[in-house]
Amino acid sequence: MRLSPSAPHSGQVEMSFERVLVSASRGLTRDETHDLTRGYDLGTGEKEPRGGPANVVIEQFDVQRSMARGRVTRALEAVAADRVERQHVPGSRMRKLKVAALLNKLETFRFAFPAWVVAYRYKNTLYRVVVSGQDAHCISGNAPNSWLRILAVVLLSIVLVAAIALGVLLALGHL
Repeated sequence: MRLSPSAPHSGQVEMSFERVLVSASRGLTRDETHDLTRGYDLGTGEKEPRGGPANVVIEQFDVQRSMARGRVTRALEAVAADRVERQHVPGSRMRKLKVAALLNKLETFRFAFPAWVVAYRYKNTLYRVVVSGQDAHCISGNAPNSWLRILAVVLLSIVLVAAIALGVLLALGHL
């Protein structure tokens, strides 16, 4: 008997989760946090936010416990759904995958990681950039683009490549 590709299926699987980083920040978006966490070293996270230079706003831990638990549960369910989709569901097609996590022995730790947020306005458009305080190569944000400058760089690159190719052909005596 073959199962219909659109037939509902269900099951249960036991999973272990370690080092799932969940943001409790109110000041950073989910995408900004995701971009920054790639470069964070969990071994150097602080237990409490530290002070910085004068006139710098330091975000404190102020997310309520119930809200934090909800965020952790949603993050773990997203990780579980990804694992189930990649490792436990047979076949190559699926739709409407739903995962419900029953958490057992949940242990969480709070870490404070440094990040610098820069917001600026350019030509009446607000831009925001977030830089990791641990790894300056981890940056999230956007910047203004000048399509004329981009086009000029592309055209200049084409001219330079053509000039180099012409020089090489002349040097080799092919022209």
